[in-house]
Amino acid sequence: MYEYPHLDYIEDYLRDKKQAGTMTKVDELAQLLLSKPMPILLSQATDVYFENHEHGTSEKFKKNTLKRWKNIYDVTGGDIALADVTREMARRYIKHRLTTVKTTTVERELKTIRAVINSVIKEKSLNLSNEFERLTIPKKGKDSVARKPFSQDEYRKLIASCISKGDEIRVLILVCCLTGVRPAEAAGLRREDLYLDEEYPHFDVVEYGSRTLKTKNSVRKVPLIPAAAKVLAQYLETHTYSVVFPRYCDGNEVLGDNVSGATNRYIASLGISKTLYSARHTVKTLLDQAGTPEYLAESIGGWGKPSISRGYGDGHSLARKYAALQKALTTVLVNESE
Repeated sequence: MYEYPHLDYIEDYLRDKKQAGTMTKVDELAQLLLSKPMPILLSQATDVYFENHEHGTSEKFKKNTLKRWKNIYDVTGGDIALADVTREMARRYIKHRLTTVKTTTVERELKTIRAVINSVIKEKSLNLSNEFERLTIPKKGKDSVARKPFSQDEYRKLIASCISKGDEIRVLILVCCLTGVRPAEAAGLRREDLYLDEEYPHFDVVEYGSRTLKTKNSVRKVPLIPAAAKVLAQYLETHTYSVVFPRYCDGNEVLGDNVSGATNRYIASLGISKTLYSARHTVKTLLDQAGTPEYLAESIGGWGKPSISRGYGDGHSLARKYAALQKALTTVLVNESE
């Protein structure tokens, strides 16, 4: 008559102990666990989060989430119940993390922690407050070091080297240098995203599979000036993979850590002490120097926040973006006729 008949004896035991007035702390805990669900522990919270997140099956997404989530144990004293997390612990988390990382990193970590906790509260219908909400990070952003753009000589040297080599890692770097896209955006390109034979060669930056983009405004059409389109077309003849850079993308997600390490090592080998991400800043600087309207520059690089107007039509004209980018990059191409 019972779903769990073995509990009959435990229930009888506890009833007798209660009647006799001899209940111990352990007995009281046992009775509580029999009558109420087990509390959700911190270690179980991420499982709930992954089960209910659109990217919860992505190994990359899970790895990044767990990397940020694990730091919470440093201030909770271990794997405690989610209900036992206090506001004091949340404040202490910020102080603890600021001893080793920058404020912007703490902000990203808090965003993940809040998302996990909110997911558990919602999916498990818990009557809890998220103690990690509305926290203040002292001097947020003031400890960041701005990435400097490449000098014109550095950029010329890097672009010329990549064009002469023409292999996978060099072509990936070249695409970033001649478009201003993020390294991960270039690494995630597929053949189907490329339009090299059109009047204005370009590629589409889109989400697919487990590959996500940084912002909503990142989805866009990016023009390829002749120098970039030519080298990219020649490189694609060297393999038949569906992705453009098979070493750094498996067709489902981008291996971002591999991209950063390989590209930065090559740039350093040229005697340049900057990372590939500086190419994005360089393109923005060149666009500004060329007098490109801000709205057009944002449309090329995916900068800024999407406006209502960008939700209509096909965005800013590809022809205008193509002309603006070609004009901006003229000064850094070794052969200005390219």
